[in-house]
Amino acid sequence: MRKIIQSLVTFFCRPVVLAGAFAIVMAGLYAFEKMAAHMPFVAMVITAISAALFIITRKFFFSAYFGMATVSIITIASTVKYRMKGFDLHVFDFGFTGEDPAAMRFLLEGYAYLIVPVIVLALLSVAFVTMIGVFEPRSATGWRKRASMLLASSLGIYLAYPLDPMEPRYFHYLGGFNATSFFVSTLDLQYQFRRSEFADRLNNVPQQPPYEDSVECGDPGNRPDIFMVLSESNTDPRNFPQLHTDGRFDDSFLSDDGLLHPLQVETFGGGTWVSQISVMSGLSSVDFGVQAPYLTTVLEGKVRGALPEVLARCGYRTVSLTPVKRSFVNEAAFMESIGFQTILDYDDIGASEYAHRDDFYFKAAEAFIRDHRRKGGGPLLFTLKTMFTHSPYVDSLLAKNTLSPISFGGDAPTDEYVNRMLATQQDFRDYLDVIRSLTTERGSIVLEYGDHQSYVTKSLVDEAYGGNALQDLRSAAYRTYYTVHSFGYALDMDTFPKDELDIGYLGAVLVKAARLPTSPMYRDLIELGEYCQGRFHDCADRDAVDRHLRKRADSGLLNVF
Repeated sequence: MRKIIQSLVTFFCRPVVLAGAFAIVMAGLYAFEKMAAHMPFVAMVITAISAALFIITRKFFFSAYFGMATVSIITIASTVKYRMKGFDLHVFDFGFTGEDPAAMRFLLEGYAYLIVPVIVLALLSVAFVTMIGVFEPRSATGWRKRASMLLASSLGIYLAYPLDPMEPRYFHYLGGFNATSFFVSTLDLQYQFRRSEFADRLNNVPQQPPYEDSVECGDPGNRPDIFMVLSESNTDPRNFPQLHTDGRFDDSFLSDDGLLHPLQVETFGGGTWVSQISVMSGLSSVDFGVQAPYLTTVLEGKVRGALPEVLARCGYRTVSLTPVKRSFVNEAAFMESIGFQTILDYDDIGASEYAHRDDFYFKAAEAFIRDHRRKGGGPLLFTLKTMFTHSPYVDSLLAKNTLSPISFGGDAPTDEYVNRMLATQQDFRDYLDVIRSLTTERGSIVLEYGDHQSYVTKSLVDEAYGGNALQDLRSAAYRTYYTVHSFGYALDMDTFPKDELDIGYLGAVLVKAARLPTSPMYRDLIELGEYCQGRFHDCADRDAVDRHLRKRADSGLLNVF
């Protein structure tokens, strides 16, 4: 056996074999990157990793194969993450997800079919490079030459850097550049030690007079119960002409005014918490750049005056129901920090899996609401997230829930996704009937909004609209909807725009339409949304947005400095 291994090592330690392996690896990495101009950077990263290890081990071939294996595994892992979340692997993921047991369990339970092959490939790579490392003799190359290789490759990385110096890295991570993104993201480690890009931006805005620290509760008799539903991964499938919906969704996404109200979100394929943060706090996650996917951690304890806090100061009981565990991506801690008094998590509602049909969550909400009513509780802000439509789609939840699948003309995962949306719409209609039956003299308002789309729609968007849609936040990849329904309460439906509304304004528009308790900050946010015609991050007068955000910071409502 030893002779066989030594023969293999001898074979792989030939310069011509190493050159061939490098060519094959680069061809494979190009298939993941799909951008020829980025490949010199990839080659320099491999060379730098190899050179650094060569300095330490003095084993040239071991170091070279280690560099190729490392970049290849990271690229494949980034591809898997991009497929699931629409955001490439980032250096922050190791702290945000890697140290979160609930998030790790969620990923392993739902995406083992993608993750396990990567782990197996990584183990095989470790075995291969270990074999080379054990049997390869040390090189006689002096440390100066070894160090010069690292210096040259480091200079090569600098010269081959794939972005323009002033180009935001955030959009690179949205582009599916799987071989380069992780290594580009190492530049973001600077924000662990100094203030963020967002803080730098606001620091250049003149100081603003602070908002008065007050809330306007209004007439105590004008406090309807508010029920918000984040419909996980839902969008309007009629946006994709390739799918044959045959009228099945024609009545699904309409509000009380009979209209479809489009909503523009800021995440794709995953990151549900990003959408929820925007609705509750009136912020655009994109403004935070590379920190956007990690805001539940970044902003914990740093946002005041959010919608649940305003309502709580006016006597509302604020409750959030989540289908995951409290510790998942630090979500519960963040929600409590912005004014939610009660968090009902996976354990509280008696969940046994992450992918219950939506009626499970609606029944849990009904049980809480009835108990609240029996105890003579006051007005409610009750938010919940559903889960049935979330990926993956390798197992048929339709069959498990005795639902008959319908062919919509997509591949198997796409059809599973659209069928799940059909089921969720039926469950939501049933929930509306429950809320109608539970409505008191206060009246009730139900705001439902679609979350990020599923990864399966990316090919549909690219096919229908061309290009890489994920790099354009105005594209159909980020388009979903919101619906508004009221029972026993008069809503001003004309307040809700007919055109696209950015998700950061959704809470503010509801406040105005329903004449809810408000604050000076929310009045300003309402005016900003109208002035910017429903656009937040890319408002035509971006200076107006920055002044609003700086005023929040100067009022102690947003701690970013």
